[in-house]
Amino acid sequence: SWRDETPLKRTDAAPLSQSLLATGFQYVASWRAAQARVVAQILPQVRDIRRLGACSVDLCLVAAGDLDVYYENGLNPWDFAAGALVAEEAGVRIGAADGGPAHHGLLIAAMPRVWEELRDAIVAAGGESPWDTPTV
Repeated sequence: SWRDETPLKRTDAAPLSQSLLATGFQYVASWRAAQARVVAQILPQVRDIRRLGACSVDLCLVAAGDLDVYYENGLNPWDFAAGALVAEEAGVRIGAADGGPAHHGLLIAAMPRVWEELRDAIVAAGGESPWDTPTV
């Protein structure tokens, strides 16, 4: 992966307490309420949180080091596939809560050194579980 003329290769990893975290929110009100409860528990554990709006862009920003970590629940493969490829090529670990490949459930992106700590914080906050079936 490249940014202009520069190859993207992350080797650094801020501790979770100093990490700038990005996440996204679903459009369905019941899911957003559940996601807000998770964010409220995670916010004290990180430096700050951003919400930019496009998962693939967020993953590219993690790859470039502009963001430190990212997570979101309820994505579709087309939401993250391109950005996940860029991030993985840059050395970012992308995966589901169980450590397997990312899928429709929870996607976590972080440098390997902090990935499990972020995952544990999300799981403890209730962020790995799918929420009630969305109703519009």
